[in-house]
Amino acid sequence: MTLALTAAMMATRWPAANHSLVDGMIASSEQTFARFGIADAQDAADFMAQISEETGNGTAIEENLNYSASRLTAVWPRMFPTLAAAQPYAGNPRLLADKVYGGRYGNRPDTDDGYAFRGRGGIELTFRGNYEMIGSKTGLDLVDNPDLVNVPANFLVCAAAFWMVDGVNALATAGDFRGETARINGGLINFSTRLAQRALWRPMFGLPAN
Repeated sequence: MTLALTAAMMATRWPAANHSLVDGMIASSEQTFARFGIADAQDAADFMAQISEETGNGTAIEENLNYSASRLTAVWPRMFPTLAAAQPYAGNPRLLADKVYGGRYGNRPDTDDGYAFRGRGGIELTFRGNYEMIGSKTGLDLVDNPDLVNVPANFLVCAAAFWMVDGVNALATAGDFRGETARINGGLINFSTRLAQRALWRPMFGLPAN
C-alpha cells in the first residue's frame, strides 16, 4: 500500500494551517513515509495524530516561550520558586529559553543555544543534540540553520526522522499508543486529546476510528 497525505485529508484535519506548509507536507509525504519506515496505515495514522496534537493541527509549529511570571512558577517550580525569581524571565522568550534549556542535551552552557534550539516542527524538536541527530539523518544542516526544521519541504521529513530514530514507530506498529506518547512527550500530557486525534486520523487511512 502506498501511503501519502492528500489535499483532502489536510483540508479536513489541518484547515487553518499555512497553505505552503500543507503543500510541502503533501508533496514530501510519500517519499518521507517510505524513507523512515512509516509502512502501514496504523503507523501513519498514529504519526499524524501525534504531530497534530503537538502543533495544534499545524497552527503552532514553534514553541511559545512567552510566559507570565505566575505561569513560570507553575511550569518550572524548581527554577522559579517565587514570582520574584520568575519576573526577569516573564515575557522574554530568549532569556527564558537560555535559562531552562541551557547546558542540557548538547546545549552549551552560557550560550544562546537554549533559544536557538527551542522547540520546532511536528514533534517540537528541542536541544542542540537532537538537532544534530536529526540533521545527520536527514542531510540538513540543522545546527547552523535550525529554522530549516519548519521549512515546508522539510517539516514532515524532520518529524518522521525523529519518529524513527527515537523508536516511536516500533511502538506505533505494536499498537502501543500510550508508549509512543510517553516516548514523544516524556509523559502522558494531553493523552485524551491525542487519542481523539488518533480516532480522527485513522479513518483518513481507511481504518476504524478505534
